[in-house]
Amino acid sequence: MPVVVVLLVLFWNPVVTFVLHELPFMGQTFSKAKWEEAIQCSSKAECMAKEISCIRGPMYLSLKRSHLRLGTSKETIIQLLGPATHSQGDPSCTDYQLGMCSGFGMDYDWLRICYDQGNKVRSVSHYQG
Repeated sequence: MPVVVVLLVLFWNPVVTFVLHELPFMGQTFSKAKWEEAIQCSSKAECMAKEISCIRGPMYLSLKRSHLRLGTSKETIIQLLGPATHSQGDPSCTDYQLGMCSGFGMDYDWLRICYDQGNKVRSVSHYQG
């Protein structure tokens, strides 16, 4: 019994962090059709259901590794992902909505792509906000 308690104490935080904040952003290969479908809806209720289901979130890691490489042109990114959902804060960065993916599914998660002065990708990340 003491070994179980020690293991829980040592690994609880990393396991919870992985399950709630990393796992939702992996597991599916990026699909342009699925990416676009995630924001196409005919009613507010349908849009909300898609946002809650986090259609885009599981494609994040595949998208980042295979398509959002440093130095990729902004034009190429827009052709792949479409126009950004919104821009907040830094004017050299654009954000794409992933859905309500991490934590307990109460806040939106976003893909953030920042560009250098030549409009080439300089960083890629995701955040909850």
